[in-house]
Amino acid sequence: MSRGLSISVALALRDVLSETAERASIVTSDGRVAPTAELIEPAGDTSLATGLITLLKREPDVVFVLTDGYENAPAGRFAEVVRAMRRMGVETPIHQFSPVFAAEARGIRSLSDTVPGLPVSNPEAIGLGLLKALFEADVDRAVAALLGMVQPAIEAAVPSVKTELTLG
Repeated sequence: MSRGLSISVALALRDVLSETAERASIVTSDGRVAPTAELIEPAGDTSLATGLITLLKREPDVVFVLTDGYENAPAGRFAEVVRAMRRMGVETPIHQFSPVFAAEARGIRSLSDTVPGLPVSNPEAIGLGLLKALFEADVDRAVAALLGMVQPAIEAAVPSVKTELTLG
């Protein structure tokens, strides 16, 4: 994937995720908390573990990692942090979204065996992945979100019936 396209998909995905959350925190791979609409430019090493630790200190309901699956400062540290946090009893759901072309969808690199990796070629198409993550984090909110998604379609498909009752 061209670097520009993957960055644009990642930024669009970041914006979609931020808008669907009651409260969103964006943390870059170097552990810096970023403004929601900041244009992030890739530079330097990728230390996703540092960003994960910074984010977990904020006690989120769920963590979404936007990545191409490559981490090099050092490689494998993200998976080590996930294993350590699970041993410590931290059960915050973590999901990996990787911007890809459709042809790359089967070959995404996963950061950890326990973090599901979801390929994303179109940010608008992440609804099911988000819904799955929401069910894992908060069932009540997930049911409300699902009903909010399907109710308009059901109402549009079922013609309204006018009922008149005459008592006499």
